[in-house]
Amino acid sequence: NGRWRSLWTANIGGGSASISGNIRLDIHYYEEGNVQLNTNKDVTFEVSASDADTFAREFVEQVSNIEGEFHRELENNYDAMSTTTFKALRRALPIFRTMIKWENLGQYA
Repeated sequence: NGRWRSLWTANIGGGSASISGNIRLDIHYYEEGNVQLNTNKDVTFEVSASDADTFAREFVEQVSNIEGEFHRELENNYDAMSTTTFKALRRALPIFRTMIKWENLGQYA
């Protein structure tokens, strides 16, 4: 699960608009252990502001494309991490090649 926050600012003038934005994510990932990712991405782009309808249509289209691409990049990274990075972080089995039963440790003393 996680939280996705985007903030967009438009500076309109002369029939065009300069848009700057920030996408901020706080993600909690669980795969036999807790991993958290906090990331953000700054974005800028230009759209036509000749009239309100054109501005709105182009703005929504650009933001949708940018956020969609960022989401796809994150999914690709998580797919790659689940087969590489997360496996490297996992604890190797003990020399006996069996899982340790942590709830029974008191019995071994």
